[in-house]
Amino acid sequence: MIPDVRAHPDWSLPTDLTAEVSWMGIPLFRTCRRGRVVLAVKREPGYFNEEHMRLAEALSSQASVAVENAILFEQMQASAVRMRSLARRLVEAQESERRPHCRELHDEAGQALVSLRFGLRLLERQIDQAET
Repeated sequence: MIPDVRAHPDWSLPTDLTAEVSWMGIPLFRTCRRGRVVLAVKREPGYFNEEHMRLAEALSSQASVAVENAILFEQMQASAVRMRSLARRLVEAQESERRPHCRELHDEAGQALVSLRFGLRLLERQIDQAET
């Protein structure tokens, strides 16, 4: 909390906030990365007091948790999308791996069965002719 930034000559002000002289930084902490600071500014010197600080501390801890939860939720959604994409690619890979085997079974086994069927019919006819 800085009651009057004009009392600190080494303080650098953003160009669009030169009229504001009373500043209070409210930290938002994150567990996995650097935190952020939200600035509260007023033109009135000494505007912020201890009550403002206590309120900012109470709100910043809740806001920090909310921000962290939102980030984790976003990461979870991105992971779910990636997992669905990987699952789809896995199924496609399995299908393309099975395709030649299916063709082989269909072509070779199917032809062998048809050939056996014709052979059996021929044998049946021969047996019927031998009986008559």
